[in-house]
Amino acid sequence: MSHCWHHPATNSRWHCNQCQLSFCDRCVYSAGSQARSACLHCGEPLEFETAEGDVVPFWARLHDFFTYPFQTGPIALLGLAILASFVLSPGLLAALAGVFIMLLQIKYGFNVIAAMSEGEFEAPSLPATITEPGYIVVIKQFAILAFMFITTATVGVKLSPALGIPLGIFFVLVLPMSTIVLATQRSLQAALNPVILVTFIYRIGWPYLLVYLYLLIMFSCSITFGQLAFNYAGIEAAQIITSVSGYYFTLVMYSLMGYMVFQYRHRLQPGSSIDEFLVAPDPSGEDPRVHVLLQSGEYQRALDVLVNNWKGHDYPPTLI
Repeated sequence: MSHCWHHPATNSRWHCNQCQLSFCDRCVYSAGSQARSACLHCGEPLEFETAEGDVVPFWARLHDFFTYPFQTGPIALLGLAILASFVLSPGLLAALAGVFIMLLQIKYGFNVIAAMSEGEFEAPSLPATITEPGYIVVIKQFAILAFMFITTATVGVKLSPALGIPLGIFFVLVLPMSTIVLATQRSLQAALNPVILVTFIYRIGWPYLLVYLYLLIMFSCSITFGQLAFNYAGIEAAQIITSVSGYYFTLVMYSLMGYMVFQYRHRLQPGSSIDEFLVAPDPSGEDPRVHVLLQSGEYQRALDVLVNNWKGHDYPPTLI
């Protein structure tokens, strides 16, 4: 863990490769809300580096992911699905209701990913999910799955199984990232772009593979619950148990994928490199350059910065 050059008691979050110095958030200056962070000494772009304790790693919050589905929104959606299966008799209406609930569950899952990618552990509102537009994202998800399946089958049959098998493995490996990109950006093109998917996976690194392992374990647990239910319970009870367990583990997986984006968000910013990470100016209005200049003994330059910042404002002349 490194510490700020100007504030030794504070963990650093920014590093200048030119000066080989590290800085905290108080020492980062940006000229506007969309300006790149720059070193106060040489003006070169800074690299963002996560300080220990900034974000609790996902492997230390597994309990939160497993308890996530027990919030009001997820329970209400599960209750709606069970109620519809009991109230509606088999027929066209029941089939339409089943399709709608399935679409709603997938859409709700995407909202979970989007919320968790912002570090929001409060589950999305079910009424808001039902009434807000955006069901097209579910169709996009099915389109992605269809594209991956058809492409793999076509390559394997028409070209060579030796090409189809690696392609299928690649699609299976990038599918979670494709789902994350679709949930956060709502772009079908981005979710199918192999360059974007591979780049994001590369930026996250081995933690992506760890999350993938967790997803495989939870998927296996869901299947195991279903098999045990059909072996030791009646058909009707088994169907309910299978649906509930599948829904539960799916929400756990969605929350885990979303939080992974939140934990490594500094690596997934739009642009070709982490140098394009944007930083918002200090809402307090304090200019970090003043503190750095005063600390360096450059009092006149610090005064010049203050005067320049105060131009156009009704500050008392005595302050200037």
